[in-house]
Amino acid sequence: MLISTEWLSNYVDLGDLDAQEVADRLTFTGLEAEGVTNPFPYLPNVQVGEVLSVEPHPDADRLTVCTVTVGGDPRTIVCGAPNVAAGQKVAVAPVGATLAGGITLEKRKIRGVVSDGMICAGDELGIGDDHDGIVVLPEGAPVGEPLAEYVGLATRQIKLDITPNRPDALSHIGVARDLSAVLGRELTKPKVTVSESGPAIETFTSVTVNCPTECPRYVARVVEGVTVGPSPDWLTARLRSVGLEPINNIVDVTNYVLHETGHPLHGFDLDKLAEQRIHVRLSNPDESMTTLDGEDRKMPQGTVMICDGDGAVAVGGIMGGERSKVGESTKKVLLEAAYFHPSSIRRSSKTLKLQTDASYRFERGADPNGVLIAIDRAATLLSEVAGGQIADGRIDVYPTPVEPLKIRLRFDRMDSLLGLKVPRPNIFSLLSALEFEVDAQDESGADVLVPTFRPDVTREVDLIEEVARLYGYENVPARLVGAVAGAHVAQTSWAFVKEVRRLLVGAGLTEVMNNSMTSPQTAEKIWHHRSHTSVNLANYSAVDLSVMRTSLVPCLLDVIRHNLNHRASDGLAIFEVGTIYGQLDDRSTVETPQIAVALVGKAGGSRWCDGDRDWDFFDLSGVIQEIFARISLDPPQVDAYADEGGLYGDQSAAISLGDEMVGTMGVISPSLLAWADIDSPVYIAVVDREPIERRRKTTQRATPPPKFPAAERDLALVVDEKVSAGSLVKTLESSGGDWLESVTVFDIYRGQGVSEGQKSVAGALKFRAPDRTLADDEVDEAVLRMIASAEKEHDATVRS
Repeated sequence: MLISTEWLSNYVDLGDLDAQEVADRLTFTGLEAEGVTNPFPYLPNVQVGEVLSVEPHPDADRLTVCTVTVGGDPRTIVCGAPNVAAGQKVAVAPVGATLAGGITLEKRKIRGVVSDGMICAGDELGIGDDHDGIVVLPEGAPVGEPLAEYVGLATRQIKLDITPNRPDALSHIGVARDLSAVLGRELTKPKVTVSESGPAIETFTSVTVNCPTECPRYVARVVEGVTVGPSPDWLTARLRSVGLEPINNIVDVTNYVLHETGHPLHGFDLDKLAEQRIHVRLSNPDESMTTLDGEDRKMPQGTVMICDGDGAVAVGGIMGGERSKVGESTKKVLLEAAYFHPSSIRRSSKTLKLQTDASYRFERGADPNGVLIAIDRAATLLSEVAGGQIADGRIDVYPTPVEPLKIRLRFDRMDSLLGLKVPRPNIFSLLSALEFEVDAQDESGADVLVPTFRPDVTREVDLIEEVARLYGYENVPARLVGAVAGAHVAQTSWAFVKEVRRLLVGAGLTEVMNNSMTSPQTAEKIWHHRSHTSVNLANYSAVDLSVMRTSLVPCLLDVIRHNLNHRASDGLAIFEVGTIYGQLDDRSTVETPQIAVALVGKAGGSRWCDGDRDWDFFDLSGVIQEIFARISLDPPQVDAYADEGGLYGDQSAAISLGDEMVGTMGVISPSLLAWADIDSPVYIAVVDREPIERRRKTTQRATPPPKFPAAERDLALVVDEKVSAGSLVKTLESSGGDWLESVTVFDIYRGQGVSEGQKSVAGALKFRAPDRTLADDEVDEAVLRMIASAEKEHDATVRS
C-alpha cells in the first residue's frame, strides 16, 4: 500500500522527521516499509510563473513567443501550446530541469528565437497524460512558489507491506494512528459535520437486505443536484500522491475517502436505478452482469449482488456495474457504504479473478462500525466539490450490531511474557492511543474494549503484543530461559540439505526458492508421478496458487524466463531444494523432497578468457556426479531413459544408484520450452532426496596417495548407436579386474570409417597396483579381457 507523507501529516504531526525516518518508525511498529520514493521526480525546480505577454513567432505559424516571470527578471520562452495566453499563471521549468521522458532543458534557439526554459503541460511534469495544452493554474497562484508545494505534491511515497491481519492499517488514518502512538503525538481526525438541506432520504430511495449473514450492514445516503466534472486541484493532488489517476469529482471523492479512512464506498447514478431502490441478495444460478471494466461476468454462487428493480447493478464489495455508473449527466448520487463478511468477498473475488481496492479491504475485514463516518465524510465532500444538497437522514440496515470485544489483561502475565515490567501508565497511554478503551482496572489488571476496526486482536496475548510493539521491542531485554535437558535427536535431514546446498553453491550454482503452490494448468502440464493427482487447496489466495506443485521444473523455468527476458545474465546455473506434492486418495497425500538443477545459456562469462561455450548435457551430468561423490555416494549410473511425460527432448537419462532409479535429467523438450516462452535450450536434472540420503556412506575411508605409477591405455570400441556409453563403461569396469582404477570416456565419434548406425566410443583406461609397478603384459591381459567382455555384451569391435 502507498502512503503519502504530505497526506499523512494531516493526521499526525511529523515534525522534523523526514520520509525515511517515518518509514523506519513504522517498520519498528510492525508496519513494514519496503521503500521511500519521490512520486513526482520531475517537479523539483518547477515554479509558478505568470505569462506577461504572448506574441506570434516571426518564423513559425504554430509557435508563440512568451514573456514570462517567476518573480525575477522576465524571460523569453517559445511555446507551442494553443491555450497559452497573457495573464495566465503557469508551470515554468528553468534551463537545467529534467522533465518526463528524460529531456533536460537547454537554452537554445527555436526557429531563430532563444527560449529560456519551458511552459509545461501535465505529461511533461509527470502529473497527467494531457499534452494538448499547458497547465493553467488558478489566478491566485503565487508567482515564484515551487509548483510542488502549491499543488500539494511536495511529498514522498512510502510503500508499506501490510500483513493480512492488519486491515486497520490500510488507510492514512490507520497508519497515522500507529505513528501517533509510537511518537506520542496527537491523532487528528477530520471533523465531519453533515449539512442535510435536502428532502428526507425516504422520498428518494429504499434499501432491503435479504442476506444479512453476507451483508450485515448497508448504509445509503443521497446527494441531489450534483454537477459531475473535474475535481479540484487539492483532491487530484492527493490521489496522484498515492498513484491514482483522477476520474471525476464523484468517483474521486469515494477513492479519497477509501484511502483516508480505509472504508470502501460506491456511488450510483440514482436516476439510472430501476424503481430507484436498492435490494441486496445472493446471486441467482447462471446470473451475469457487466461490471465497470466493461467485462460481462458470470456470478459464482453465493455472490452478494446489489440490485435495483430490474436486476443486478453491482457486485457487492468488489465492483460496480456499467448500467448504474456515474456519468456527465448524473444529477443524483446514491452513496453506498456497507460491511460485507470477509469470507464471502474473498470467495467471490477469487472465483471471479477480480481483485479491487474495495475487495482487498473487505476480504481482510473492514470496520462494521466505521461505515457511518465514511459515508458522512463522502457526502460532505461531495456537496463541496460537486455542489448539490445532502438528503435529510440516511438509511442504515444493521439488524445485529457488532459490539467491541472485551479482553482481560493481566499485568503479571504481561510481565512474564515480555520479561520486563512495563510501567502501568505506559500501558494505558499506548492502548488509548490505539483507541482501545480501558473499561475497568484494578491492581491485577484491566478489562480492555477492543475497537471493531481491530479484528486481529482477540486474545490477551494480542493485547500484550500491541503494548510490546509500541513500547519498543528494543526495550525488551534478552534473557536466558531455563530449560530441561532432553535426549538429543539428530536432525540428519536438515544437516543433509544444508550440506547439499553448500556443495551446489560451491560448484558455482545459485539457489532459488519458489512458491510451493501453483495453478491447476501448470500442475497438469508437468508431473513428477502420474499415479498421483494434484493436491487442491480449500483456502487459496488466488486461482493461480490453488494447487500444490507437482514438479520443481515449472518454477525453475519461470526463473529462467524472467532472467533471460531482463537480460540479467547470458547464462544461468541455478538449483532448488524443495518438496512436491501428490494426492494418493481422498485421505492420503504424499510429499517428495527433491533437488533440481538447471543450466541455460553461456557456460562462461563475458570475458575474453572465458570462451564462448554454452552449457550442455555433459556439464549437467558432471554437476550431478560431482555432488554424488562429495556426499559420499557411489558414482551414479547414467543410462538412456524413455521419457513418457514429455518433459525432456532428445537427450534424456535416468540417474540410478545400483538398481534404484533416483532421478532423471535431460534437455527440456521444445514443446515445453515454447509453453514456458523460452528460446534457449535448458538442461535440468531432478533427484529425489530420500534415496540418496539413505544410500550415502556414513563411514568415509581415506585413501593414501599411490606409491607406484599408473599404467594407461586408450581403447576405442565401435558399438551400435543404441548402446549407451554408460552401459559400455559399466561392462568395462566389471571385467577390468582389481587393478583397473578408472575408465574415462573422452570421445564419441560418428563419421568416416564408422558404419551407418554405429558410433565409436573412446576411453582412457588407468591401471595401478598398490604394491608394485605393473608390467605391460599384465595390463595387456586386462585390456584383452575387457574387450572380450564388450564384444560379448554389446557386440563391440575394436576400432582400427
